[in-house]
Amino acid sequence: MARIIAAVPPLRWYMRRRAQRGYATTVLSQTGNVFSRAKLPRKRGIVQSGGLTLEAVDGAPPVNPFTPVSFATIWYAKRLTITMSFEPSCFTQHQADALLAAYVHRIQSSIAATPNAEVAAIAADAA
Repeated sequence: MARIIAAVPPLRWYMRRRAQRGYATTVLSQTGNVFSRAKLPRKRGIVQSGGLTLEAVDGAPPVNPFTPVSFATIWYAKRLTITMSFEPSCFTQHQADALLAAYVHRIQSSIAATPNAEVAAIAADAA
């Protein structure tokens, strides 16, 4: 994560600017495996009920004062969804997109390096 922070000039600037005020540079909200305990009918791990199919789950992590960026991870139907919210006074849309892409790339690299066959198979399906 330090490499990502170093690569994003607005985040370095923000850290220096707010260093004397108590802050978090980033927040990660890990929702985990949503609906894993719900007793709802499923087909291939996807909730199906009343003629409706829940294909994906998304979320928006909060951005708090003095915290310029927040990430959320959600696991559903053998898929990991990563979302990001950011403070527009700290990042342009282009910079935020680059930060999210770097974060996702780092996670994909970690998954690819894992010896766990089940995780590697899920990663291969997502690629």
